[in-house]
Amino acid sequence: SLENKRIDLFDGPGSEGPPEDN
Repeated sequence: SLENKRIDLFDGPGSEGPPEDN
């Protein structure tokens, strides 16, 4: 998401990098 660019639970627009599921 736009808020979490490094660690994004949901692969969405603005996510820079692989979506990590924590």
